[in-house]
Amino acid sequence: MKESRSVEREVKGEIMRTDVFVKLISTTKSESDLNRDVSDAFVSFRDVARRFSRFREGSELSALNAASEIRVSPEMTALVVEALAFYESTGRVFDPSIISDLEREGYASSYGEPSFGVPLLMAEKEPFRFGDLTVDLETSIIRKPKTLRI
Repeated sequence: MKESRSVEREVKGEIMRTDVFVKLISTTKSESDLNRDVSDAFVSFRDVARRFSRFREGSELSALNAASEIRVSPEMTALVVEALAFYESTGRVFDPSIISDLEREGYASSYGEPSFGVPLLMAEKEPFRFGDLTVDLETSIIRKPKTLRI
C-alpha cells in the first residue's frame, strides 16, 4: 500500500493594508502546483483590491461612487445585488452607503496613511441610503443619487 504524503504551502502578505495568510495542504498536488495556487490566490486578491477599493481613484468602485448612472462589470453587479439582499434581510442595518459617517469618524483614508483617524468635520450626513440605489440586471447599469457612495 502506497503511503500518501502531504504537501504544504503557506504565504503571508498584505492586501489593502490587511494581513493575509494563505495555507494550502494537499495529498494530491505537487509543491509547484501549490506554489502556483497560492500565487493565483494573491493575484486574485490584488485584482479585487485594484477594482473595488474606494481609496483607488481608478477603481470600478470609485467610478460607481462618482456617477449617478453607470454600467458596471458582472462582478460589481453581483456584489451590489448581494449587498442589496443583505440590506433588506437585515432590516437595513447592513448599509454599505455609510461613507460620510465613516469619514466623520476618521476613516477618510486608507489605514496607515497619515490622515487615517483624522475626522473630516466637514463630511455631511448623506441624506440617501443604500436602498435608493437600483440595479438593472439586463444591462448591469446601476442608478443612484450622485452623492450616494458605497
